[in-house]
Amino acid sequence: MILRNPDLKKYLAVHLKNDLKDFLSASPEPTAIRINPLRTSFEDQINRLKSWKIDFSKIPFSDHGLIVNHDRMPLSQTLDFFRGFFHYQGISSQLRRLFLIRYREKPFLIWPLRRVPNPRRWRP
Repeated sequence: MILRNPDLKKYLAVHLKNDLKDFLSASPEPTAIRINPLRTSFEDQINRLKSWKIDFSKIPFSDHGLIVNHDRMPLSQTLDFFRGFFHYQGISSQLRRLFLIRYREKPFLIWPLRRVPNPRRWRP
């Protein structure tokens, strides 16, 4: 990553110190999608992606998440995207569901997370 803003460069140098070089050389998060189970089944969507010759792999901790390794076409321009069969959703944002499921079993697991729903108002 090339930083063009000198103020941002100074800010990152102060806060990241020795990790700045690693931060700048890190690759971005891979493209990921989440299949909407209310609109289509996981198997049907996987078959459609295979027919489009899209290279993907399953996200190990997500029931409906896929990492798109190589897309030959912009998936956001497909009819499936417009019909809501899948959404672009980063891998890290798919972790939240995993923690919310764990919340029912052991509430202390998610206290470090922010923006967790109020348990008094949340109805499973």
